[in-house]
Amino acid sequence: MGTMGRLVRRFPGPVIAIPDTRVGDRNFREAFTDCLISLEGNTPDDAVSQGCGPHKDTVHPQFATEWLPGILRGIGSPQDVSRIYKRTRDDVLWGGGSEPWRRSPRWMLIRVAIQTTIASSGDHTRYKIFMIYFMATVLDLAIQHDFPSDMLHVMLAKINRRIQKLERIIVPDDILWAEQAQDFVTEIMESARSLLVKRWSTIQRSADSAGTFSLAEVSIRGIS
Repeated sequence: MGTMGRLVRRFPGPVIAIPDTRVGDRNFREAFTDCLISLEGNTPDDAVSQGCGPHKDTVHPQFATEWLPGILRGIGSPQDVSRIYKRTRDDVLWGGGSEPWRRSPRWMLIRVAIQTTIASSGDHTRYKIFMIYFMATVLDLAIQHDFPSDMLHVMLAKINRRIQKLERIIVPDDILWAEQAQDFVTEIMESARSLLVKRWSTIQRSADSAGTFSLAEVSIRGIS
């Protein structure tokens, strides 16, 4: 909550290499599994920080990012691996509810899993193209389910922003499915734009049929 500006996170976190002989030890696996189950099911009091008023802030990941890796370092060794960085505006929006709204951690986890799987040798072009394709697929579903115009406009803007940041969508020699993705994205975006134009035209016709008036014909009391 106290972070100023964008929140910068790197994935994966600490990486510890454990010898195969130790991993093959059944006692080690059972103890390690029990530790993970305990961290998943119970939140240590030291990990819970105070939030705003009666509400709690998010759980501090120190037991997963510091305590557990510290133990594993005693039987393994740290490894330097390729990492990705995420800069997010993790704002906490209270609104009028009793609980704050914030970005979904599951959505972040899914994106990181996809990016670390698809990206190769530090090149994230495939991941960026996939995300544009995925967002276009969501936009297509929104069109089919007749979503409101403002939501369709926001989706279009987000896709367009990703395209502008990518600077290039199609790299046929490196990414075999990029051209097909580009065709699909272009088609869906044109469909969304056409639908918004059609809706706006309908609104304009409705306004014209309701009649127009001139300010000169309006009688304002007290003004001659």
